[in-house]
Amino acid sequence: MDAKSKDNLQARKDLQEMNIKPDLHPQKKANGKYYFPPTLYNMSKEEKQQFCKVLRDIKVPDGYSSNISTCVNVGQAKISGLKSHDCHILMQQLMPLALRGLLPDEVTSVLFDLCGYFRELNAKVLHMNELEKLEDRIIMTLCRIEMIFPPGFFTIMVHLVLHLATEAKIGGPICYRSMYFVKRYLGDLKSNVRNKARPEGCIAESVLSKEAMHFCSTFLDGFQTLSNRLLRNDDNEESLGCSTRHASTLFPQSRKPLGKPSSYVLRGLAEVQAHRYVLFNCSDVDPYLRAHAEEIIEKDIGCRASHRDVEKIQNEKFHQWFRGHLERENGIHGVKDDIRWLARVRLMLQKGDVTYYGRIIDIIELNYSGNFSVVLFKCEWVDVLSKRGIKKDKYGYTLVNFSHLIHTGEKIIHEPYIFSNQADQVFYAEDKENPGWSIVMKMKPRDVYATGCDEWEDDVENEPFHVTHLGDMFNNANVRHQWARTDIEGTTVDASDAVDASGNGLNDQS
Repeated sequence: MDAKSKDNLQARKDLQEMNIKPDLHPQKKANGKYYFPPTLYNMSKEEKQQFCKVLRDIKVPDGYSSNISTCVNVGQAKISGLKSHDCHILMQQLMPLALRGLLPDEVTSVLFDLCGYFRELNAKVLHMNELEKLEDRIIMTLCRIEMIFPPGFFTIMVHLVLHLATEAKIGGPICYRSMYFVKRYLGDLKSNVRNKARPEGCIAESVLSKEAMHFCSTFLDGFQTLSNRLLRNDDNEESLGCSTRHASTLFPQSRKPLGKPSSYVLRGLAEVQAHRYVLFNCSDVDPYLRAHAEEIIEKDIGCRASHRDVEKIQNEKFHQWFRGHLERENGIHGVKDDIRWLARVRLMLQKGDVTYYGRIIDIIELNYSGNFSVVLFKCEWVDVLSKRGIKKDKYGYTLVNFSHLIHTGEKIIHEPYIFSNQADQVFYAEDKENPGWSIVMKMKPRDVYATGCDEWEDDVENEPFHVTHLGDMFNNANVRHQWARTDIEGTTVDASDAVDASGNGLNDQS
């Protein structure tokens, strides 16, 4: 921002008076102007435009933030008009993403560490032992920041960052003490002002009329009011209008569809793959899978069969064997009706320690003879089994390449389908440094809260970059003891315009 920088003439003279960072001392020219050598955190115009371009092009999920692209001017390399929540999202999530590769490692490692500190503090679940680690970590982070930025940057507001983790230990999660809802309510009250000469009267009349209408609406049925208004993403069984006839005890229930559905018949490999995935991921079918595997070993390929051979045969023949097996045992009691209907049909995913990344290309609802339905996501999966489709950068980000896919559905052994409850929501940001690659950004969906210790591991995985090695990155990059960049031009300023309006600096404090 113009006239808002802490890197001014007074700050450079502070460095000269303290006899530190000689590479950054101001150089007076013959015309009376001063030349500022570029610091490690200075960016060229092209780098600023690249930073703004990442923010402009990023697509985020519903409820994640406002449309930040409307606040970005790539040509002028400026960002303006951000709301307070947008600033939080920018600091915690998007700034590390946009800064990748633009600044030296000693700067990016410190900024990434600071962003990770704020992000962990704003988590919905806080653990005391992690807060104690944050208290120790922020001390080192601020010390590293002092090694890079000028002394005038460190005001009382920067120092207060040191006490945020301690405050969270006393007051609890920050998200429950935020002022966002208060600001929204104040904005709603201000919107009711029609006579600017009497704003209090306008607000009082508006609140009184709303409360009166809300009170009267509690005695009326049949239409939507403030007391029974549906949520933004409403998946209530009552609001869905799902009949119990289509409800299954074996699979997750269907959710509210968006858009106009279309009906078609699955044929060929798509039919086999979708129905087989439903069978293989139903716990009530596991005994039949084991029985089929034992039959394969005994009759077809012998006792020395490998697990891969058994799996291959089951992929091809189990759905047919399952149908015939239950037809032969038709009179046996104790078999669920849903299992029988499964057999009569003609027809993010995680295995072991491997996490699969993909994107939804279709949502399919399988109708089992009108008795119940099962919703599947059809996805295209990145090749996570080789380095062609997935890799990690030096900051810990996961990068995927959708040019290299697996389980495309072209072979019978492919599995392009998953249940909706087997996927975790992520979004992808285009990597400007590596064309064709996308950066994986993990997050928790809106209105999802952890209710127990079982989700603690998921909270850790939601960290978009790993801060454990950022200190080592800073130390390795700081070995050269160079405080100025040599790949960009410095700044020439007039002495009368160099000092900002605040006058911060050691030379002013007397």
